[in-house]
Amino acid sequence: MLTNFHVIKDMIDLPLEPGDLQIRFDYSATTGIEEGKGAVFDVAEDWLIAHSETGPKLEEDYAWDKLAKRRAWLRAVDGFWDYAAIRLTGAPGLQRGWFDLARVTQDVPNGVWILHHPGSEEHTITGGKVVYGQPRQQRLFHQATTARGSSGGLALDQNGQPVALHYLGLEALTPPPDARHHPALNVAVPLTAVAADLAAKEVLGKLAEIPGLSPVGGCLDGRRPVFGRADYIAALEQLWKGDRRILRVHVESHEEVAVTRPGKSFSVEILRALFAAPEHHHIVFRAGDVQVDAYRMACDTLASFAPDAVASLPEAPDTTTPAYVKRLVSKFMQQVSDRLGDRMVWILLDDLDRHDLSDASGREFLSTLYEQIGRQDNLRLVLIGLREDIQINGLDPQLVLHSAIRLSDLSDPGQIFREWLNMRGARDKPFDETSLRFLSSIIASLAGSEAPLERMSDFVETHVAGAADALFGRVGARDPQGLEGE
Repeated sequence: MLTNFHVIKDMIDLPLEPGDLQIRFDYSATTGIEEGKGAVFDVAEDWLIAHSETGPKLEEDYAWDKLAKRRAWLRAVDGFWDYAAIRLTGAPGLQRGWFDLARVTQDVPNGVWILHHPGSEEHTITGGKVVYGQPRQQRLFHQATTARGSSGGLALDQNGQPVALHYLGLEALTPPPDARHHPALNVAVPLTAVAADLAAKEVLGKLAEIPGLSPVGGCLDGRRPVFGRADYIAALEQLWKGDRRILRVHVESHEEVAVTRPGKSFSVEILRALFAAPEHHHIVFRAGDVQVDAYRMACDTLASFAPDAVASLPEAPDTTTPAYVKRLVSKFMQQVSDRLGDRMVWILLDDLDRHDLSDASGREFLSTLYEQIGRQDNLRLVLIGLREDIQINGLDPQLVLHSAIRLSDLSDPGQIFREWLNMRGARDKPFDETSLRFLSSIIASLAGSEAPLERMSDFVETHVAGAADALFGRVGARDPQGLEGE
């Protein structure tokens, strides 16, 4: 995350513990998120990756309108870029998107749009023209309205491309002597200068490296453990990047291992946590519901994000059942396109191992979804439980990823727990082999073969999480409201 250095400089020398410094996104009424909610991330232990000091200010009235004084000030601030690059825990960029600073080429646009939070208000966009613009200068002067609290606001050019980081407002203490003077002017640091400084510090290349997607400390929401499923998480990362758009999650059934309920439906919760709202929207269909009443299922799902459009769905079949299902799903997906076009939309179809959608209506349902996936870049489809031997007509194999839950991988719960404990923090603590083996044996005896991952998860969340927090520190994004009493 990039912001101004002067925003965080008072925190550098504080004796911060994990969880003391957090970053909150989506503070805006327009997102539909209540105040105080939204995505909250802890900063990493080595959170301040790189920074540059603020430098001297230009405080004399109207000095910015005087060429000699303006040039003298620009020479004085050369080398001072007032930025801080902050590392957060996990890989929130995979959820929220990111921008590669190495791609910035322009530093003096004709005008700017500033994305900021003036006066601690909600997310605001203001625009204004650029003045005194000259290539490769140390500062960008603009007239977009800002206020105290706007610091760290991103400046976009007229084409919506990031160009600068707003950091300073210049305001005269006396009325202007004549109309030629600007009573106020705002200042931003060109991102070209920030990128050059990061490159000189040999940091820019490291920032461009995208970390692998993984639950922070092996947990979802800082609490629920995720055992195994590394293949599934890697497949989700490819799906998100757009390498493929459809993922089939299935249990390998040919292995003769006595494990029941291997935890495939937890795939939904993992995806929801790793790709959180509001940038992502999740639509979960249960195969059984589709078979019983596709219309009611479509109405209930549509009501969650476009209640006024429910009446547009065809209520009763006026043609053959397959044709009706196709019309119904097409109408539904049109609303998805119209209302959720600015988000990544994940369509999850669960329980396909218990409720087969191989009849005519089911095939029409799936074929319509496939058709939409091919048309809209922001759609992803996850089929959970669909057996590996079932072929899907009309589906391009080049679009499909596969993630198998191998029952043999669940045959040693103790080893699964050990791997999770290392992710949680044991690898950084003096845990000896005897202690690890002792703990793993206890967990393995508890897990059994009936829903082993679920039993382990419940036990760890209830009985181990608190001790792990005390020993390793808390992990993950948490609701700050829920921590007030701790």
